[in-house]
Amino acid sequence: MKQSNIDNKSKRAAAPAASVAAAAGAAALAADKAAKCPGLEAQERENARKTQEMSKDKFFRINMTLPIELDKVLEDIGIEARSSGGFKIPKTTAVRALIRVAKIIQPDFSGVKTEQEVLERLMEAIKRYKGK
Repeated sequence: MKQSNIDNKSKRAAAPAASVAAAAGAAALAADKAAKCPGLEAQERENARKTQEMSKDKFFRINMTLPIELDKVLEDIGIEARSSGGFKIPKTTAVRALIRVAKIIQPDFSGVKTEQEVLERLMEAIKRYKGK
């Protein structure tokens, strides 16, 4: 048998072993995570249940254009959540939460003509909300 055939056979035999090792490592990581956060499994089940409750038929799809720097802000929100022990937050989740905040602080948009005016009104509403 040629040397290259032997090398290929040994590589194929090593591949399943590497897969098993990777799976074992992932399981160990999950077990370590669960040990650090005992309620994590229950929390993950609760998050899955909430996601199932929010079926797609309850949502209205929109197309939205953003400048690159604002898209980067949304991406960074998700990355920060994941890097600090949480889950990566999708951009749509961040946008929905920001809209809910706007609903809570009740800005006055009457007579607004530009994006800058919208921003100013939102900042004024935040200050009013904090002052309550």
